[in-house]
Amino acid sequence: MQAWILVLALSLWLMLLTPVFSQESYYWLYGKHPDLSYLDHPPMVGWLIWLSTSIFGDGVMGLRAPALLSSIGVTWIGMLLIRRMGGTQRAQILWVLSSIAVPAFTMTHFLMLPDGPLIFFWTLTLYALWRARDFGRVKWWAIAGAAAGCALLSKYTAAFLLPGGLLILILDPRMRRQLRLPGPWIGVLIASLCFLPVLIWNAQHDWVSFSFQTQARYRHSTLGMHWLIQFVIGQIGLLLPLMVVSWAAVPWMIKRLSARSSKALWLLSFSLPLLGFMLVNSLAIHVKVNWVLPAYVTLVMALCLWLDGERIERARPRLFNTFIVVLFVFSSLSLLSPLAGYVSQTGRENWSGWQRIARRAQHWGQILDHEDSVDGNLFYFCENDHDSSQLARNLWLQRPESEPEVCVRAQDTFGNEAVMFDYWNACEAAVGQDAIFVLTNPEHRQWTLDMLPQLFKSVQHVEDVRIQRLGRTIVTAAIYSCRGYAGA
Repeated sequence: MQAWILVLALSLWLMLLTPVFSQESYYWLYGKHPDLSYLDHPPMVGWLIWLSTSIFGDGVMGLRAPALLSSIGVTWIGMLLIRRMGGTQRAQILWVLSSIAVPAFTMTHFLMLPDGPLIFFWTLTLYALWRARDFGRVKWWAIAGAAAGCALLSKYTAAFLLPGGLLILILDPRMRRQLRLPGPWIGVLIASLCFLPVLIWNAQHDWVSFSFQTQARYRHSTLGMHWLIQFVIGQIGLLLPLMVVSWAAVPWMIKRLSARSSKALWLLSFSLPLLGFMLVNSLAIHVKVNWVLPAYVTLVMALCLWLDGERIERARPRLFNTFIVVLFVFSSLSLLSPLAGYVSQTGRENWSGWQRIARRAQHWGQILDHEDSVDGNLFYFCENDHDSSQLARNLWLQRPESEPEVCVRAQDTFGNEAVMFDYWNACEAAVGQDAIFVLTNPEHRQWTLDMLPQLFKSVQHVEDVRIQRLGRTIVTAAIYSCRGYAGA
């Protein structure tokens, strides 16, 4: 019970006090544009944000409540699966502590990204499959199919449930016998039906989402070690507390697998295919650190079961005690995440001061909009979709309910691809309109300022907004009044 209280308290602390990041604001825009799917992701994150903000409003609670519920669900279902696999209370407590100490899992407790729902439905799929293995009931196969379908609606990485499922169906005798029963086939049918919204949306948009995730990523790929080294370092960072003892769990899993252990087979089947695929791809493309998060569900479970089954606290008390201390230390370090709002931000990701930046942009927008006496003949834009998402969300939060939603564009204004902004706004319709341009850290983006006069009849710098913390400027936002958009 104490471990659960710690998890809930830490999750609420992080959820309410950590700044909202631009990716979260971007997915918040998903929720404001409900659809069957989206260019760069399936629709689950947008659906959940739409539902949550409808209940709790557009503040931090409404944005992040699904992340909190997903992470608590992962912790609870994972604990049930460990118990089903023979883990004692010790293994379950280690799993609960790992859920808030391992960076790979900690961030899913408060960041509203597709990874949280993905890991929840991934874990639920594994639990339902294990129950189906024990009893062969159609009910558990149906639950597994629905969970797998929802995982696919969360992120395309869920496709790696397929090789894992095939491995256990072929290599686990108890699962293989069920291929003659209707359960597995019902599960596959339900999963396919769940995925239909994504297929329908892509069919309506020339399969652009699938090409975005495949051809677009490999278009400029080159073999080399740069991305591989970055991938490996990133994975070490995601698993840092577990690196203390995780090396010792590998021989245990291999030994158990050679002894035809069903647990080892399952734990490896739902981790190694995804890890191996991403490792190979990192030789050619940039593989983001969070793409392999589902694989860590079973790897961390394996570690907890190894520490439990080997009675490691007796055989190697120093190693066991060190691991427990490290878990608590990293749990405590995560309390510092809200301090991210005090860190200087000079890149594309800026998460501080957007309330004030949006308020000043809105002020200048009202002045510009009143000049031509035509209400709404104005749009806002930033250099990239990260900043545009932050600006759009904060303009929404500050606008009076009686006023219509303002139009916010991104790099599509410059003629560049801008993910879902290309679908939400038609730049052709903006020709002739005036605009307010917000550029964060302008000292690093002179090329953008050089392009502005080519897009508008006139451009005027009206204000610099400096966001300061502890007497230091961490973000500078330059605001420009632009008249007469000529098109990209």
